[in-house]
Amino acid sequence: MVTHSYTKAAIAVRRIAQTDAPNPDDTGMIMQVLFGNLHEFQLDALENLTRFFWSQAQSPQWLTSLPIECYKCPDVQTTSSGYSFPRWPAELYLSRMLEQETTKVAKILSQLDTNNVFYYDLLCKAAALCDLERNPWIIKNIIKYINSEYKLSRSEIPTLLEKLSDIEPLALGIEILDSALEFLPDPEAESKIELLRKGSEESRYISLKPKPKFDRYEYDEILNQGVRGFVAKDAYAVSILLIEHVNKMLDLGSYQDDPDERHGEDFSEIWCRRLDRPDNSLDEPKETLVHSLTMACEKAYERCPDHIKELDRALREPKWHVFKRLRQHLYAKFPSETNKPWIEDLVREHEDYDKWDYHYEFQVMLRTACTHFDKFLDTATLRAIFEQIKSGPNQQRFKEWLGDNYSDEGWEKRKAYFHRSQLRPFESKLFGDYKAYYETLCAEAKSEITDENYSPVGETRGGTVSHRSPYSQEALAKLDDEELLKLINEWDESHRDEKDWLIEIDVSSLAGAFAKLFRSEIITKEDRFNFWLSNRDNIERPAYIIALVRMMNDLIKEGDYRHLEIWINFCDWVLDKPNEPRNSDDQRHPESREFPDWPSTRRSVSDLLDTCVEKDSAVDVRYRKGIFGLLKKLCIQPDWWLESDQNSTSSRVNYAINHTRSRALETLIDYGFWVRLNVNNDEPIPEVAALIEARLNHADTPPLTLAEHALLGLQYLRLFQLDKAWTIKNTHKIFPQTNLKAWAESFGSYLQYNSPYTDLFPVLKGELEFAVTHLPALEEMRAVGEEIPDRLAQHLFNYYLWELVELNDGENLLAKFYNNTNSKRSRWATLFNHVGHTLWRSRPDLEDSLIQRVKDYFEWRYSKQEALEVNEFTFWLRAECLDVSWRLETFSRVLTLCHNQRRKMKFEFEELSQFVPEHTPMAIECFRKICKSLSLDQHFYVAVEDSRKILSYGLNSDDPEVKAKAEAAQELLLMAGRFELLDIPKPK
Repeated sequence: MVTHSYTKAAIAVRRIAQTDAPNPDDTGMIMQVLFGNLHEFQLDALENLTRFFWSQAQSPQWLTSLPIECYKCPDVQTTSSGYSFPRWPAELYLSRMLEQETTKVAKILSQLDTNNVFYYDLLCKAAALCDLERNPWIIKNIIKYINSEYKLSRSEIPTLLEKLSDIEPLALGIEILDSALEFLPDPEAESKIELLRKGSEESRYISLKPKPKFDRYEYDEILNQGVRGFVAKDAYAVSILLIEHVNKMLDLGSYQDDPDERHGEDFSEIWCRRLDRPDNSLDEPKETLVHSLTMACEKAYERCPDHIKELDRALREPKWHVFKRLRQHLYAKFPSETNKPWIEDLVREHEDYDKWDYHYEFQVMLRTACTHFDKFLDTATLRAIFEQIKSGPNQQRFKEWLGDNYSDEGWEKRKAYFHRSQLRPFESKLFGDYKAYYETLCAEAKSEITDENYSPVGETRGGTVSHRSPYSQEALAKLDDEELLKLINEWDESHRDEKDWLIEIDVSSLAGAFAKLFRSEIITKEDRFNFWLSNRDNIERPAYIIALVRMMNDLIKEGDYRHLEIWINFCDWVLDKPNEPRNSDDQRHPESREFPDWPSTRRSVSDLLDTCVEKDSAVDVRYRKGIFGLLKKLCIQPDWWLESDQNSTSSRVNYAINHTRSRALETLIDYGFWVRLNVNNDEPIPEVAALIEARLNHADTPPLTLAEHALLGLQYLRLFQLDKAWTIKNTHKIFPQTNLKAWAESFGSYLQYNSPYTDLFPVLKGELEFAVTHLPALEEMRAVGEEIPDRLAQHLFNYYLWELVELNDGENLLAKFYNNTNSKRSRWATLFNHVGHTLWRSRPDLEDSLIQRVKDYFEWRYSKQEALEVNEFTFWLRAECLDVSWRLETFSRVLTLCHNQRRKMKFEFEELSQFVPEHTPMAIECFRKICKSLSLDQHFYVAVEDSRKILSYGLNSDDPEVKAKAEAAQELLLMAGRFELLDIPKPK
């Protein structure tokens, strides 16, 4: 069959695919498609037609009427970044046919040779339906799949194993399970072992990490879905299999090459705290494997009593400690006359009754045996164990462990707890003095010992750490002022709560409680208030000063200004505290008495001043002198962190607002507006200008850091509004062109954080001219969001709109910017896109003069014929302030220039679908051009409903030319594989 229309070919293929009984002509047509013999179409288009056929094919007849070559499955393709799995078109059809024609589909699969994951996934589905004894090749290929180095997702394996556990013979499924459970060696094992043999320092932190063949989720599914099903059928056989895999996994984690040299320590009590259940942490695959082994062994004990001795022998053979733990767990859960001798042997062999606390499984086994068996161990054995317990623990080892924290009282508590916990499992078998001693220990104890107290202890718990004062506010209120002063100076026992390790008890929490007491009790009593004001020099830890200043700040925020003059004086005292620079081994800390960090108190003063002068502050202007005095100190005193400039990643502005002295400059400007608001005039605030000018001139003040330059640049517009004349006069100092790095930080921050302002253009024209010729300096700035040169371009465009800059290729600012970014034309595209966004967000009734300047700007940029730039037209197309006809006609021109550029088709299709009812010819023309630019060998986004609407108006148009363009667009979309656009309804 020969056709010159791809649309007609697609319709013919669909008709044939959906036919129940295709005839020889139909088969011949499909074979031409599948073998790529319709030469009027490109190969990519034919491949899409092939996928379309397989997605539509319904008749089982295709399984026998097409040669095996038609079902070919492409191999994995290697790429520069790894590998990829090409789609397998025939999979769609074969998957549909699998249940009703299992034998025929299996025959086809058996003849294919591929490593594609899509083939293996289908094979897994077939395995659950086929007779595996008659098709051993299926098991062979699935094991090949499990061992494949090419991995995408093997989610079919767990589902397959679950199904195979219901199919006889069970051994066939277990063969696949055996391969799936296996761990692989650590890929870095060889290099790690070499480091260990050399005895290098880093080898102390190295461990071998074998991993399963599957990712964590898939491996969990194999254990949960696959293993459980097989356990239900033959728990003993699965237990033996899992013992082998756990043993091999632990062997792979050992450095010893010779199995006989491997010792039993596997640290399993760290990575598998409980054998029969996970804790709240994320399970590692090796932990989940042990949990599965435990479950299988438990089921074997329940269902296979005749195999218990064989299972116990299998558990004894590996040397790893986890198997001993598992035996103890099983003995405790299933005590019987069979395992009673095994339990007694473990109890007699235990040598550490006087040295170490029992581990969890051992003590549960011991307690269970003592209560379950009437006769368990002879009296002499019990007496020897009890005496051994009472002889421990080792006091000297306890001393060495605690060091300076050792005390006799602590030792007695430790000994009593040790004896009680060691005797507890034997409680039902205690007698005579041993029983009386244990009962005395229990009576004197303040807490009960449970199973969860034995190592490894309970389950892990995560959460947010909270803080609590060691003394409540009520307890602090019972102390007089001298006692309270002594307490806050001397208390230094920071620790975690014994019952909840997510609660920290520390100095800062005590300081918070002290500040609350100060507010509720001390301020209200004149004698107490005066005591603390006169004894402030005796407060030795900065944390308490910080807490007090924060308390003062809270009162001001709440509108309580009764003691504001006292607070200002107090803060003045704080700012006179020592402020030495730091060094590399500095031990200073706000909570420390020996090494107090007094500079840390200055930030709390800065916060208080922010509150005093914020926009809605009701603080009376009579406090102006005191507030300015504090600000002056903050603005000129040393700030080691700021001056050391340890900023490496964030912008200088972010660095500035997070350091005390630079932030004080910002607060100083807030202070200026606060004063102006309160004195009801627009006069300059001389002290603000004088202080900033002193900093700019380095007049008896520290030189401005880069962060402070950045902050002044950010605040430039506010300075202009506060004191226009002074700001104009000092602009060259705020933006110091003689110090390029400082200039870039200050002017770059101005550009980034301020919008263009017409009144500033004459003042800043020289800075803008300097900027367009020094773009590399601006590019080096660490900016948040947009890069600084792009922000410069946006400012220049606004000045163009306001007729302060004209369009030409001469010496104007905008033209200079484009000339100086000729080697980085992505900046052109960024600005063009920004203009589009601006127009999109503009009101629909934008002034005609502005619209004309926008159109002139477009024509100027279009004349440069830079496709990368004008391809960013998408948001221009959405701008309601521009006439629809102009948008469509211009978009058509853009598409002609940018025919091979990637498009933002979602938005473009959406807009064209809105325009098409009233502007059908141009909308269809643009749609056709977009479709013409599509690449047949790449996936692309198509807004299906929008495309249907556009095609509907075009295909049903009375204009032959419009209809022909719509047909051409549809043809292009179908060639690209978008067959959901084959049937187009009429417009509603």
